[in-house]
Amino acid sequence: MYHNTILRHPDVFTSLLHKTLSTSHLHGFLATFLFFFLFSFSVVCLKNVINSLEFVRRRFPQTQWECVSGIHRKCSRKCSKDID
Repeated sequence: MYHNTILRHPDVFTSLLHKTLSTSHLHGFLATFLFFFLFSFSVVCLKNVINSLEFVRRRFPQTQWECVSGIHRKCSRKCSKDID
């Protein structure tokens, strides 16, 4: 019944379309889209930063491993240590 009213009275359809696309609704849609876009973008950036920090941590370890007989005690990699 409501659908038939819209088809019979184009002014009602036009006013509904105008209300739907009014500035406040459009701003709400754009704000929601922008929020989700920025949120997903920030999550991807944060993930990339964490991955790069993990790579740097693995590549350049900050802690000094104990070198026993030319082999790292914890990771079993070859190492060189100056003995005083």
